[in-house]
Amino acid sequence: MPSLAHPRSNPLDGYEAELHQELSKNSGIGRPKEIHIPLSTNGYVDYNTPNFNSPLQSAGGSNLVETVLHDDLIDVLREESVIMGLRPTLIDSVGDLDIPKKSSDSTAYWFGADGDDTITESTPIFTSLEMRPKFVAALTKASYKMMVQTGGNIEALLQRDMMAVIAEEFDRVALQGTGTNNQPTGVLNQSNILTDTWTGSPAALLWDDVLEMERLLITNKSLKGNLAALCDPVTYKTTKNTVKSSGDSVGFLAEANGTMNNYPLRATTHMPASTMLFANWNELIVCTWGSIALEVDHSTGFASGVTAFRAILPCDFGVRHPESFVKSSAS
Repeated sequence: MPSLAHPRSNPLDGYEAELHQELSKNSGIGRPKEIHIPLSTNGYVDYNTPNFNSPLQSAGGSNLVETVLHDDLIDVLREESVIMGLRPTLIDSVGDLDIPKKSSDSTAYWFGADGDDTITESTPIFTSLEMRPKFVAALTKASYKMMVQTGGNIEALLQRDMMAVIAEEFDRVALQGTGTNNQPTGVLNQSNILTDTWTGSPAALLWDDVLEMERLLITNKSLKGNLAALCDPVTYKTTKNTVKSSGDSVGFLAEANGTMNNYPLRATTHMPASTMLFANWNELIVCTWGSIALEVDHSTGFASGVTAFRAILPCDFGVRHPESFVKSSAS
């Protein structure tokens, strides 16, 4: 990660500098001590940690024994990012974005064509899908002592940490965003997505429910594109120990190759309990305004020697056709 906090550092050069300049130009925002990182880069979900090379010596009678920090930091466990791996449609915008949408089609009619019969007129209806920037951000601080004792390496750790927590929240809201309190609306809360209730008693996922999700997409002409299913961890376990039919000892809902009904199946803690979402993920639109902006500030904590680090990502989510998403759940 580039250094923003060190006064003598040149944070970017080469390809990174060119990329930052282009993103900064496109976003219309360019401040000193700020860098821009595109959402599509692998770096935004890179949870690796920087090296710490500054030795720390113990006090007292053991001061002849040197204590050093290992190259690795034991970070908190994080959810693996799944949304970007499902290949949604990515759009990078500058202003507010309205995507034209045809909500109803014209109609074909049979007529006699003998001069006495006429074609009934029909007109398609057009609406728009509105995409507006919402901002997910992280802010953290480092003391002067921490910056000195780590040789400035703490900055890279904090930058990676902020990007990682933003990536996790990005995934969670893409699925469960409420559309309130400055959040985008996630897929599960979009209007008019298809739904199905599990038929097991008590409510449990059965093979018929798996086939019903497929049937619903076929009926709505949407069984195409990048098809895959997401579910919560408990439901994922259920797919591996529930047989397709009574007395079947090998035919479980989930296949050993990580598929279910020949479609990829992934588990994530960002899905609600007892819920599965089967969809053509190309129909999910991820809109961003510029990039992830990383910025450092010395001024507000100048008297105490505190340095503040901030990361902001402007984004929004939408669906082209709600009928391309099936929520199958216990209720």
